[in-house]
Amino acid sequence: MLARRWGWLLSLFLMLVACTTGSKSSLTCDDLAQFQTQISREFTSQEEFIQWIIEIQAVSAEEIDIFDLPSTPTASYVWSKGGYRYSAELENHFLNEISISRDGSGGFQAHTLISCFGPPQVYRAIYDIDLHVSGGSLTFEMIFTEAGVIADGTRFYRNVPRVIPPIIDEDFTMDHLLIMHPGSAVEILRKAYGSRAQQTFQWMHPWPKNWADIKVDITPAMKQYMQRQ
Repeated sequence: MLARRWGWLLSLFLMLVACTTGSKSSLTCDDLAQFQTQISREFTSQEEFIQWIIEIQAVSAEEIDIFDLPSTPTASYVWSKGGYRYSAELENHFLNEISISRDGSGGFQAHTLISCFGPPQVYRAIYDIDLHVSGGSLTFEMIFTEAGVIADGTRFYRNVPRVIPPIIDEDFTMDHLLIMHPGSAVEILRKAYGSRAQQTFQWMHPWPKNWADIKVDITPAMKQYMQRQ
């Protein structure tokens, strides 16, 4: 999962669980592009930004929650629509990033995102121990440096899978998208993970030509757990 900002945003989402999400719908490449093209746009006021959300998302102003970060020029705007939860960050009136998280079932299939943004430059796939499930968790993350997009998803296993490590294919469901300024993989990771960016980058691999060539790394903790089984 994306650490620094994802953790904070997910906390906000839990606060909004009572909000009406409406019927579920699929996001298209055009839907994602309309967010992507607005990164770095300057809005003259909070009211202008809220009106922009209302126009492109067809939600009411009452459905948009505003969270000001103390002692910073940053504010986050959070809303739900069509089975997805959104959070947009505005800093000094400039749109810095937009996150999109699936609400319940649904999500983004990996191959769909590649059709929207092209192949990612790097990825990481990690099979790790998880305290909540005996079979562990498989996390898959793709970084599209030219698009300024991070996508990640996690699959949980009740039992240790027969195939170790588990296989990742083009239908892997991604739970979150983070859309920000384009940049190098390290720059994008630094924005998303802060001080943990370098540590996270060590797990990254160049994007392969074939899905079958994706390398899944097993963490030391999971290796020890599997040896005890």
